[in-house]
Amino acid sequence: MIKGDRVFLRALEREDLPKLRDWRNDPSVRVWCREFMELNMSNQEAWFAKINADPSVKMFAVCSSATDKGIYASDLIGVCGLTSIDPLCQDAEFSLYIAPDFQRHGYGRDALKTLLEWGFLQANLNRIWGESFEGNPAIPMFMSLGFCIEGFHRSGYFKSGRHVNYYTIALLKEEFKHA
Repeated sequence: MIKGDRVFLRALEREDLPKLRDWRNDPSVRVWCREFMELNMSNQEAWFAKINADPSVKMFAVCSSATDKGIYASDLIGVCGLTSIDPLCQDAEFSLYIAPDFQRHGYGRDALKTLLEWGFLQANLNRIWGESFEGNPAIPMFMSLGFCIEGFHRSGYFKSGRHVNYYTIALLKEEFKHA
C-alpha cells in the first residue's frame, strides 16, 4: 500500500474490474480517454491479464483513506498507474481516472501526487509524462503539480467523429515538489 494524504494506492484486484469497466464506460470519463469503444468484461479481463504480465506497467487502485463526503475508508474511487516504464531512460507515462461521483474533490490530485512520489522516489524515474486532450478540466491540476506542456499535437486523435488536439505534458524529478 502506498499512502497519500487523502488516498492510498493498492494493487488492482480482479474484483475491481466491474467498477473500472462501468467508470470507463461513463461518458464523463471516456471523453478524456484514448479508448473510444465501450468496454465489456472480456475487454477488462484481457487488459488485467496484459498489465499483470507486462513489467513495464504498474497500475494501482485508488482508494479513499478518510471517511468524508459519504466515502468510507478503503472505498475504491479510481485507478492510476505508470505505463511504458523505461528503466534505461528512467521515464514512464502516467494514467489516471477517478470515478465520476468523486471527481472535483481533490482525490485525483492526491492520487497523482502519490503516484509521482512513488515513481520518482521508489521506481527511480527521472521523467513522468502524459497526454491530455485539449479542454480536459484536469489540465490546471496537472500544471499545479509542476507539469510542463512539452508539445501540442493538432488533430492527433479521432474521437466522436472528429479530429481532436492533445498536449504532451511532463514532469522531471528535479521539478517535483513532494513535500
